[in-house]
Amino acid sequence: MKKGVQRYYQKRAETYEDLDEPETIVAAVRAIGIADHLRIMDLGKEELVLDVGCGTGRFLQPFSSRARAVGVDFTVEMLEKAGESGALLVRADAEHLPFKDRVFDVVHSAGLLGVYRSQRICHEMVRVAGKGGRVYVSFPASESASGVVARLFMRLGWNPTLLDHWYSKADIRGMLPVEAEITGIYRLGFEPPFQRLYRHLRSRLLTRLFIALERKLRDRPLLRYFGARWLVEAKRG
Repeated sequence: MKKGVQRYYQKRAETYEDLDEPETIVAAVRAIGIADHLRIMDLGKEELVLDVGCGTGRFLQPFSSRARAVGVDFTVEMLEKAGESGALLVRADAEHLPFKDRVFDVVHSAGLLGVYRSQRICHEMVRVAGKGGRVYVSFPASESASGVVARLFMRLGWNPTLLDHWYSKADIRGMLPVEAEITGIYRLGFEPPFQRLYRHLRSRLLTRLFIALERKLRDRPLLRYFGARWLVEAKRG
């Protein structure tokens, strides 16, 4: 499976940035997500942060403007796209990070666990975090509108979303090692389901309407289930 994921991203590297095309709802979801991550993580200038599965560097660029950043990805083609981030880039397998124990102040991963489910990745992220270091992992939320729709349609042989693996809070606790103390689980990623159907729909009006609704409705109890991600914050003891 890992080789299949790598081959997919080798091919997708040239077009991956189409997810950030202006005036699309998918790009708005991703931009809001980055802002939410930065607000929660509150990086310090002297902190050393590792982004695992950095892809084309969409998180690395803002990380580099706030802290000292290192990016890891398995795919050379993705790392070539991330070259403008200003971060140190390392080609490596996320299940076997080439760093000593307790090196980083902050370890982060967004998106990777949605396409490749691996408890080993979470254990490696905690291993390289320093004592008291913070670990942030984004998991697609099975208890969300997108998660319910995805799992229903995947039983029929079609995935209408951009992710393959969905997690409950109980699943998340099982993914992290015992030495990681969970200090926060945040629901992020307000989005309508069926992203594959509207990912290329470009409309300034619809995108602005979506952003306005997201800001107004994201904290309403029932509508919070349109938040399709958990951002888990943990500390290494």
